[in-house]
Amino acid sequence: MTEERPSRAAWYVLVVLFLAYVCNVADRHILSILAQPVKQELQLSDWQVGLLIGPAIAFFYAIVGIPMAFVADRVHRVRFLAVCLGMWSLLTALGGAAGNAWQLALTRIGVSAVEAGGSPASSSIVADYFPLGHRPMAMGIFASAATIGLLMSFGLGGFGADHFGWRWTLVLAGAPGILLALLLIASVREPVRGAFDAQAEVRPPQPLLPTLGILWRNLLFRRAVLAVGVSNFCFHAIINWGPSLIIRKFYAGTGHAGAALGIGIALFGGVAAIVSGRAIGRMAADGIARPLRIAALLMLLSGPVMLAAVFAPRLELCVALMCLAYGLQSFSIPLYWTVAQSHVPPETRAMAAAILLLALAIVGSGIAAPVLGALSDRFQPWAGQASLQYALAAGTIMNLVCAALFWRASRAA
Repeated sequence: MTEERPSRAAWYVLVVLFLAYVCNVADRHILSILAQPVKQELQLSDWQVGLLIGPAIAFFYAIVGIPMAFVADRVHRVRFLAVCLGMWSLLTALGGAAGNAWQLALTRIGVSAVEAGGSPASSSIVADYFPLGHRPMAMGIFASAATIGLLMSFGLGGFGADHFGWRWTLVLAGAPGILLALLLIASVREPVRGAFDAQAEVRPPQPLLPTLGILWRNLLFRRAVLAVGVSNFCFHAIINWGPSLIIRKFYAGTGHAGAALGIGIALFGGVAAIVSGRAIGRMAADGIARPLRIAALLMLLSGPVMLAAVFAPRLELCVALMCLAYGLQSFSIPLYWTVAQSHVPPETRAMAAAILLLALAIVGSGIAAPVLGALSDRFQPWAGQASLQYALAAGTIMNLVCAALFWRASRAA
């Protein structure tokens, strides 16, 4: 079955999955804006906070992602996604009842483990609702949900922390996902796998090791995975530590910092992701090498922009430059989802998405948050209140590394 343009049902499904991804990102990153009040109440160091907002989420997200994707490639994906969405939303709310750092960490581990099934299933469903030529645009719109999720977690999370405290903020953050899970079950139909792909038939899913072997032998995918992982280090320097930098450097309130950074990230990142999706779709006839090179150049440019943001003398300039850096990096987001959904066999799509998320989790959020937090603690004796600034400045070297890796991936295309 093929068709030139997506159906109305496809656009409706994209909206619902967009909202599910908003919940995914918002619930995963809500603790970043709550880091300062959590640190003060539970008496934690920056390194300990980094572990709580980084590895507590990332490592279990990565470990569970592969088996979750293995299941998603073999079961009714819509029901699977609905169950995951309801469970991670409930666990987010339970974090508000944590009595100490260990209990809070356990709820965050639970959130990350269940969320690991969300993106692989969602991206696989999107790919089977949209024809190949429209798929990059659909992936760009789907990917832009991440910026709205950050807006929700930063903006509403900061407001909630100022008015209700961090505990009730976690409770309120979990409620929308439970309602959305019911809507998903009631209104979204499971699509046919590989419905819009050129293959005469879609092969049945292979066992785990052969599936991993198919993806490993794909040179473009393999190189893209490495570039994607390092890109997420750059993203999480902003996401995990941007709010704390603003609060400490400019003595801003949690709500003020969250709203300023959340709106800026949603604007710059969301526009960049949608524009990128459209651009990739238009360049599809010439392959994906050119978009990969553009991503490399923009990642290279984002490094000095982030460096300028860290040492900006005014709050407004700091936020604007930080969001601009995030926007430049966001060009790559729909690019790697497109690689995972249009440059691998249909029966391996959820697994390809899980491997991308594994790289995102381990190299990005798993390493960035604690490493930058440890650097901040190490710099504190001589840098004092400015220790986090110098830690984030040192982290911009990863922008250069990421640019080189995207350029290398373009040669495989």
